[in-house]
Amino acid sequence: MKSLNKNIIIPASIVLELLLTTATFAQTKTLSLNIPLLITGSLNAEHSFVLSKRYSCHTMVSWNPFEFSKEVKIKHLNALSGIRLWHWHTYSGFFNGAYISGAVYNVGYNSTRYQGHYYGVGTTLGYAKMLSKDLNMEFEAGVCASINSFDMYEIEPCGEFLDSTCKFCLLPFKLSISLVYVF
Repeated sequence: MKSLNKNIIIPASIVLELLLTTATFAQTKTLSLNIPLLITGSLNAEHSFVLSKRYSCHTMVSWNPFEFSKEVKIKHLNALSGIRLWHWHTYSGFFNGAYISGAVYNVGYNSTRYQGHYYGVGTTLGYAKMLSKDLNMEFEAGVCASINSFDMYEIEPCGEFLDSTCKFCLLPFKLSISLVYVF
């Protein structure tokens, strides 16, 4: 019976502590828009919430269903989730981030189209500049280690299958300039 109480009390106290810690801060959530992604036609949004004075949890989704021309397309559905460590306090100043990420994509340029998916982990560095009480500008860049699995086709509609590949890649990650609403 004593071990059962420990098994219930310890996780319950951790959850209660997280809830109470989050509730003590005035601005505990954000909603942001990555401007470079929007310029490329990708609809995107990122939501975050405070975990403690120096940690926040972030989730972002990006979707681009558009074709720019028959030769160029950047169709994708990308999702990532992660945690940031803030060096001063949440939503202000420098931060480091750690993320998990995944996407499905159908990207084409020149004479080849790549259709596949990737899963990866990444780390970032960034800076949040307070513009007003409720508005920030964030700059973030990092690197991602990912497993990419894709098929290659000729770019024409119903193009001929060329090859299938699965490989490890180290790529630039989360290159963003974001407008952030803090509430």
